[in-house]
Amino acid sequence: MGGSSSTPSETPESSPPAATNEIILTPDFLHTYSTTEGAPQPPPQPQTSLDASEAPAAPAAPSRPLDEATVAELRAQWEREYRMKLLAEFEKTKREAMEAEMTRLESKILKLKERPVPCEDESRAVLECYTTEKDKLNCGDAVKALRRCSRAATWGRPLEED
Repeated sequence: MGGSSSTPSETPESSPPAATNEIILTPDFLHTYSTTEGAPQPPPQPQTSLDASEAPAAPAAPSRPLDEATVAELRAQWEREYRMKLLAEFEKTKREAMEAEMTRLESKILKLKERPVPCEDESRAVLECYTTEKDKLNCGDAVKALRRCSRAATWGRPLEED
C-alpha cells in the first residue's frame, strides 16, 4: 500500500481539470448568451489600466449557432484586441517614465552648464605661454599656478610647495 495516492474510483479522466487563464467560448455558450443582430450596443468605456479580469468583452455573436471556425476567429479577434490594449498601456507607461527621466536629466545638464569652468584663466595663461615662448622652460610659473589651481579645485586644498 504505498504506490498510488488516488482512490480506485478516482481516475485521471474524472479528476477536475487544472485551472487556466484561457477563456473558452463554446458555440452553446455563445448561442445562449449572445444578443440578437442589430441590437444597439452600449458605447465602450475607456479603461485606465488592464489586468486579466478587465479583458475586453467578446464581440456580440449572431443569434444562430456558430461553427468552430467562427468561434476560433472570434477568440483570435478578442486576443488581438486584448494584446493591443495591453501594449498601448505598456507603451504609455514607458513613455511617461522616459519623459520623467528626460526632465530630470535636462535639469541636471542646466545646473552643470551654469557652473564656471575651474582654472580657466590659468589654463589660458599656460597655452599662451607655450605658443609664444620659444623656450618652453620659461613657462614654469604658469604651469605651477595651473597645478595649484587644479589641485585646489579638485581636492579643496592648495598644493604644498615642492
